[in-house]
Amino acid sequence: DLGRFHALDHLGLLARIAALFESLWREARAAGDPLVVVCGGDTSSRLVRGSGADALEIDAVVAGNVPISRLVGSSWVDGARVVLKGGQVGPEDLFNRLAGRTPDLTDLTKESL
Repeated sequence: DLGRFHALDHLGLLARIAALFESLWREARAAGDPLVVVCGGDTSSRLVRGSGADALEIDAVVAGNVPISRLVGSSWVDGARVVLKGGQVGPEDLFNRLAGRTPDLTDLTKESL
């Protein structure tokens, strides 16, 4: 049954992508306290669910509806900083802001909400 084969292959691909994300994220965490940016709403939700995080806490707001969050949970991702960017969210210079090519993000706090 070709449909069944396709579904199994799709699930296998998702598992491999999740494992790759976890590996990259662990390497980034080992290097310090990086800011991980994940683009795409579906990708973001799958990554957070797969990480074992229980919640997200907002640390700062980069622009309007684009927060910098920390993952909360008992897994290895606890405290990881992340931006989850879906679709058409954020200004045109969002990635420049996140890369530090615009004013310092350290001025942003929870109080800026």
